[in-house]
Amino acid sequence: MCIAVPMRIVEAEGLSAVARREGAPDLKVDTSLVGELAPGDWVLVFRESVIRTVSEEEAERIGRALACVSAVMAGDESAAAEAAGFEDLTGEPRLPPHLQALVGKKGA
Repeated sequence: MCIAVPMRIVEAEGLSAVARREGAPDLKVDTSLVGELAPGDWVLVFRESVIRTVSEEEAERIGRALACVSAVMAGDESAAAEAAGFEDLTGEPRLPPHLQALVGKKGA
């Protein structure tokens, strides 16, 4: 599965920057798709390239969703895992059906 992950810019110079994500090593990224950035900017990174800027709120939502997917893939059956990141427009926590089918299945 290919996923862009939210990261925060910690250093920037020209069309390259250093991005940071909690629990991961700093990563040198190419910013040529979005232009120059400043420390503190939030971005989505895919294969060492910034593909777009995001707000801090959106970065947090994406981070929670990724944590939820990770928990489900690890077999976490708790409601907290479902509530961690997938909410529909009514605010009710839920997982998409294809992920609900994986809850409780290790190595699926």
